[in-house]
Amino acid sequence: MSYFKRIIIYIIIVVVLMYGSSYSSATIEREETKITNEINTEIFLSKKIKAGDELEFGRFYDLNSDDEIERVPIKWMVLDRINEYALLITKDIIKTMPYNYLWSPTNWRDSNIRLWLNYDFYDIAFNDIEKMRIRKVITENVGNHVQNVISEFQTNDYVFLLSIEEAKQYFKYSKDYRAVGTKYAKKEGLWISKYETSVGYSVWWLRSPGRSMSSAAIVYAAGGIGYSGDGVATRGNGLRPCIWVECS
Repeated sequence: MSYFKRIIIYIIIVVVLMYGSSYSSATIEREETKITNEINTEIFLSKKIKAGDELEFGRFYDLNSDDEIERVPIKWMVLDRINEYALLITKDIIKTMPYNYLWSPTNWRDSNIRLWLNYDFYDIAFNDIEKMRIRKVITENVGNHVQNVISEFQTNDYVFLLSIEEAKQYFKYSKDYRAVGTKYAKKEGLWISKYETSVGYSVWWLRSPGRSMSSAAIVYAAGGIGYSGDGVATRGNGLRPCIWVECS
């Protein structure tokens, strides 16, 4: 074999080896990234999480350092742990919207806010693997006994808001109720308190009715429950979604 042919063959071999090495490395890197993402999810779901813990699960809109909207990890607080399930509430107020778009008598079952949470938010925030871990629960609704408003029924929800009774169960002090909004929620028009006792905090909805079926109970910016509530079409109040997730 001539010297020239040997050089050609050598170059071909080197190119093949280099291409194969590059391709393998890229493939391995993609597979490692995929596996890492799956493992991160499993690490969270297998943790022995308990009430009071904070964690990240799913992704929702917020503003980055350039004030551009992007999907970022959702920060949650663990409110309760029952067997293999944990009750989570978003640490911050992640969005603002009316309880219902029309100024008319309504309830949790028929509200626009419930529809948005169980369809739009559910699909935006969670991928298929995460959805498999979210439990669809029977949500009890008993009305507002302080205001003598009775509205007893059940709903089946993946995502929901706390009731008056649940808020009282899980939050002990006024400071425990307080929440601030994300940059995205503020950009949407979330009301932000400027009062000395609650500066920077915002109001968020509960699913229970307020003083009538045309209003819904709220959590004050300063903390504590607003039993009289706000009219259902009030703008500027925030959302702190809740979910039950399998964590064993």
